[in-house]
Amino acid sequence: MASSSAVDVSPPQKYDVFLSFRGLDTRHKFTSHLYAALDRKKIYTYIDDRLERGDEIGPALLTAIERSKLSVIIFSKDYASSSWCLDEVVHILKCKREYGQLVIPVFYDIDPSHVRKQRGTYEDAFAILEDRFKDNMDKVSKWRQALTTAANLSGVHSQNIRLESELIEIIVKDISTKLNRHSSYTVNDRVGMESHIQQIELLLCINTQDVCYRTIGIWGMGGIGKTTLADAVFQRNSSEFDACWFLANVREESEKHGLNYLRNELLRELLKEANLSIGSPSIGSTYVIDRLSRTKVLVVFDDVSDLDQLEFLLGNQIQFGPGSRIIITTRNRRLLKKRVDHIYKVNELSVDEALELFQSIAFEDDSYIKDYSGLSRKVVDYARCNPLALKVLASSFLHCNNPEDWKEELEKLKKFPNPKIQNVLRISYDGLGENEKGIFLDIACFLKGENICDAERILEMHGFCVSRGIRELIDRSLISIINNHLEMHDLLQEMGRAIDRGFEEPGKRKRLWNAEDGYLVLNNNTGTSIVEAIFLDLSKIQELQLSPAAFKSMQNLKLLKFYVPQEVHNEYKRQRRWTVGEKQQSSFPWLPGVKAVQSFLAKSRIWGSITLLDVYRKVCNYDDEVFKQYCKVYLHGGLESLPEELRYLYWDGYPLKSLPSQYSPHNLVELHMPNSQIKQLSTNGQNLVSLKHLNLCDSRNLIEVPDLSCSPNIERIDLGGCRSLVEVPSYFQNLENLASLDLNGCRNLKFFFEIPCNLEVLNLCGTAIEEISPSIWSHKKLHTLDLSGCENLKSLPSRSNNTTGKLNLCGGDQNQIGLKILRLYHSNIESVPDNSIYGLDTLHIVGCNQLKRLPPLSLGSLCSLSKLDLSWCRVLESIPDSLFCSPTLQDIDLSGTMIESIPSSIINASGLRHLCLSYCKKLKVIPELPWQLQKLNACGCTSLKRMASSWSALVQQPWEHRESFIQEHRVYIDCLELDESARSNIMVDALLRIMRMASSSKHAIYDFTVICPGNGIPRWFNDQREGCEINNKFPPDWSTTTTQDQFLGFPLSAVVAVKPVSRRGLSFYPPFRLVCECNFKTNNDGEGYQHKFQSQWIYALIIRKFFYAPGSIYSPEARPRVS
Repeated sequence: MASSSAVDVSPPQKYDVFLSFRGLDTRHKFTSHLYAALDRKKIYTYIDDRLERGDEIGPALLTAIERSKLSVIIFSKDYASSSWCLDEVVHILKCKREYGQLVIPVFYDIDPSHVRKQRGTYEDAFAILEDRFKDNMDKVSKWRQALTTAANLSGVHSQNIRLESELIEIIVKDISTKLNRHSSYTVNDRVGMESHIQQIELLLCINTQDVCYRTIGIWGMGGIGKTTLADAVFQRNSSEFDACWFLANVREESEKHGLNYLRNELLRELLKEANLSIGSPSIGSTYVIDRLSRTKVLVVFDDVSDLDQLEFLLGNQIQFGPGSRIIITTRNRRLLKKRVDHIYKVNELSVDEALELFQSIAFEDDSYIKDYSGLSRKVVDYARCNPLALKVLASSFLHCNNPEDWKEELEKLKKFPNPKIQNVLRISYDGLGENEKGIFLDIACFLKGENICDAERILEMHGFCVSRGIRELIDRSLISIINNHLEMHDLLQEMGRAIDRGFEEPGKRKRLWNAEDGYLVLNNNTGTSIVEAIFLDLSKIQELQLSPAAFKSMQNLKLLKFYVPQEVHNEYKRQRRWTVGEKQQSSFPWLPGVKAVQSFLAKSRIWGSITLLDVYRKVCNYDDEVFKQYCKVYLHGGLESLPEELRYLYWDGYPLKSLPSQYSPHNLVELHMPNSQIKQLSTNGQNLVSLKHLNLCDSRNLIEVPDLSCSPNIERIDLGGCRSLVEVPSYFQNLENLASLDLNGCRNLKFFFEIPCNLEVLNLCGTAIEEISPSIWSHKKLHTLDLSGCENLKSLPSRSNNTTGKLNLCGGDQNQIGLKILRLYHSNIESVPDNSIYGLDTLHIVGCNQLKRLPPLSLGSLCSLSKLDLSWCRVLESIPDSLFCSPTLQDIDLSGTMIESIPSSIINASGLRHLCLSYCKKLKVIPELPWQLQKLNACGCTSLKRMASSWSALVQQPWEHRESFIQEHRVYIDCLELDESARSNIMVDALLRIMRMASSSKHAIYDFTVICPGNGIPRWFNDQREGCEINNKFPPDWSTTTTQDQFLGFPLSAVVAVKPVSRRGLSFYPPFRLVCECNFKTNNDGEGYQHKFQSQWIYALIIRKFFYAPGSIYSPEARPRVS
C-alpha cells in the first residue's frame, strides 16, 4: 500500500548494531571484546571484517549503516586521522536525522572535549586533512560539524570507569535497553505522527545546549494518541540522556499501588539502584537529591489525572540535572497550567492519515483497499479520525468478508457503540463533578453546535453554574469552542448520550432529545416528574397530536423546545430554489438567467455576499413552506397548561392563538414562538415577570404586542415579520433593560415611539416609517440602527447643535457614546445631513438610487468614521474632497456608482487600507493613492485610462507593520482602456511593493498580488519562458555567500488566458487562482525543501445579456473581457 505519511521510510533493517572504530587503535583490543559481548547477548552486530567477498568497502559500509538500528561510534586518539571513519560519522548522523537511528558515542581513552572542539590529536589530524583536501573544504567542514554533533550526544566515557570489562558491560546493557525500546515503535504507530513529533522536539529544545531544563505537557481527548506520541519522542531521544524512565498509566497505577510505590520505581530507574526505597512523604535523603540534581534525565509521566500526582512525583523537592526534559500527558489542561513551559494540544488525524491507519490494520491484503475505499471512509467519518477508535474498529472489521458484512457492522456500531472505545472515553467523564457532568450531558444531548452565548443561557436556565463548568470541560478535552460555537467530538457525544439514556424507559429520563423517544412519550402521555428537558426535532417525527394534559405530569420540566433545524431550512431552499424559478418563468422571464448566475456564484463561494432580488424573494417564501411541511404538532383539544417550572420555551409554528389560560409563566425567562399562530400572547393578564427574551418573529397574525409593562427584566424583543402589527406600545420607552428591538419587516408599522434609554440595537428594516426622531443622535446606548428598505423614509433628521458633544479632531473620541453603525440599504433617502455622520464608526448607504451626492463634510463629522459603503448608489456622481481628510477612515466601497474621478485629497487618507471601485464604469482617472493602502479593487472600470504612480511615497516612507500576515492586492480586471503610462505605473508600483516586503527586517508572511489586463511579463523578470515550470541553478557558493537576510524571495508573474463559459445564452468567466510550488534540492545529497503558494481566487463575472448586482438588473455598455 502506498503511504501518505510524510515520514521518510527507513531501509529494511538487517543489523541491530553497527560498530564504527579506528582499526589500528582498537580492533584487536576493546572493539573485539565489545563485539564478543554483543554476540553473546545475541545482538546482531556489523563489524567491517564481516564483509562478504567481492563487496566494495565504501558502498557496503554505507548500506550497513543504513540497515542498522543503532550505531556505536568508538572515538579513540587517532579516530580523526581516518577520512573513512569521518565519512562513517557523517552518514550515521544523517541516518539518525532522517530515520531516527539510535547513536551511542564511546570515548575510549580520549577527552570528549577534544572530539567536540577538535583539540589535541584531533587538531593534528585535521591539520593534515585540511592540507590533503584543500580543494574540498566543504567536506572538511562537514567532518568538523559531525564530530561536534556526535560528541554532544549522551555517551560513555572510559576515563570514568577503571575496568574495561565494566565499561563493556555498561555499554552492552545500554544498547540492549535502547533496542528494546526501539522495537516497540511500530509502523502503525507512526502514521500521521511525524509532524507532532517534530513540534514536540522543538518545544523540548532537545538539541539546544543552552536550555538547562524544559517541561512540556501533551494534552488532548482520550484516545487521541498522547501516549503513543510521548512514547515515540521518548524512544527517539532517550539515547541522549544519562537516565530515562517512561512512567506509564500514572492514574491507573497510583490507584493500584499508591504514589509512594511509583516514586520509588522512578528513583530506582533513574539512579540505577534496585533496592532503593523511601517510605516517607518527603525524600529526606540529601544524597539521593544531590545525585538526581547531577543526572540528565528524560522522564515521561503518562496519563496524569490529578494535581496530587504531580505534586508527589514532581514536587519542588525533586530537581533533575542540567539538560533534563520532562513530558507530562494528560486529558486535563488545568493540571499543566503554571507547571510546564509549553502545552502541546494533540488534534485528530487528517482524513488521509486516518484512512492509512485504519486500512493498515483492517486489511491484511492491500489489494482489497481500493474496493472498500468508500466503506473505509464511512468508518473514518464515524470515528472522526480518532486514532484509538480507528485501531479498535479496524480490528472489529477484520472478520468481515464482504461489503454486506461491512455495512452490517457499521449499522451495528451506530446502534451499539463499541464498549472498548466508550470505556476509554468515559474516564474523563467519571472524573467530573456533578455540575460539570450535567453541563456535559446537556451539550452532548442537545447543545452541540450551538452559539456559546445561547448555550450558556440555556444551561443557566437549567440550573447549572456555567462559566467555571465550561472552562473545566474545555480543560479536560471534552468540549471546545470553535468560531463561538460549542463543539464536541462525535464519539464523546455518542458516549454522553449513551450515559443519559441509561437503562430507564424514556418517560423516566431527565433529558428527551431523541426524536423517537420524545414522540413516544408525548404521544402516549407517559412523561413523569423526572423529565427536565425536551428538545424535539420536528423534521424527524410524524404528525403528533398532543392531549390537553400532555405536560401535566412533567412538573419539573425546565426546558422545552419544538424546532425545525436551520439545516433543514437551508436544504429545503436549495432544493426548491430552481423549482420555484421554473414555475415563475411566465411571470418573470429573466429567472432562468438569474438561476445560471446564482449557480455560478454558489460554486464560486461568493453566493453569500449576493442578495436575492426583491421580486424573486417574494415568490420564494421558503420558511412558510418549511413550517407547513414540518410543524405537525396539533392541539385540536387545546392545551390546559404548561409546567410552572418552565424557564425556556421554544415552539416553532405554535398552533394556538395564545398561551394556555391556566399557565402561570412567572418563571419563564425566554419565550420563542417563531411562525406561530399567535394573535394575542396573553388573554388573561399572565405575569411574565421573569421574561428576558421574547421572540414572536414571523407571527403574521399578531395584532397586539403582549403586555410587557410588568416585565422589568426584558432585554430583547424580536417581532420581525409580524405583518399585522400596526403599532408598538408607548410603554416600550420605559423598559429600562431593553437592549435589542427587532421590527424588521413589520411593513404596516408607520410610527415609532421615543427610543428606550438603554436600547443598543434597533432594526426598523422594511417598515413603513416616514421619519425618525432626532433623539437618535443623542441616545447614549444605541450603537446600531438599521433603516434598510424604509421606502417612505426620504431623509434623516439633522443633529441639533447641543447634541454634537465634544469633538476630537485627531482620530475621534474613543470614549464617545452614541450611534456607531447606521445601515440604509435600498432606501429612497435623497440626502444625508453632514452632522448626522458625526460619531458613526460604520455607515452603509447601499443601493440608494435617489442619492446623487454627499454634502460637504466637516472634519468634525468624520472624527470616528472607519468604514463607508456607498456601493450601487447608481446616480451618485461625486464625493466631497473633505471625505479623505479623516485619519480614522480605513475602508471605502464605491462599487457600481457613477463617479468619474476620485478627489486628489485621497493621498492624505493615511489610515485608508481598502478601496473598492469595482464596476465604476464612468471612472477615468485614479490619482496618487496613499502608500499605506493594502487593497485596491478596480475590476470592471471599463473607462479607466489613467493611473497615477505612488513610487515617490513608497521610496521615501519607511514600512511599518505589526501584523504577522500581510496581504496587499491590486485588481484591474477588465480595465482594457488603461494607457501605457498607467500600465507602467502599475508595474513600477508592484516592483517597489514586492521589494519593500521582501527586504523588511520583520518576520511575517507576505502576500502581494497584482491582476491586470495584458499579454506580457514585465521586463524586470529576468527568467521568462512558456509553460508551467522553471528550473534555476544557484551558484555553488550561494549558501555560504548569501545569508538568510540577504535572500529576499521569489516574485512570480504569469500570463493567463481564460476561456468564457456559455450557459443558456449567458457568457461569464469561471474563477481561477495561481498555484506556485517551489522545490529546492542540494547537489550533493539531494536534501530538499518545498514551499507552496496560492494566490487569491480571481473572479471575473461577465454576462452578455445583463449584469447582476444587488437589487437590480441592467444592460452593460459593452461586453467586458479578461486576459
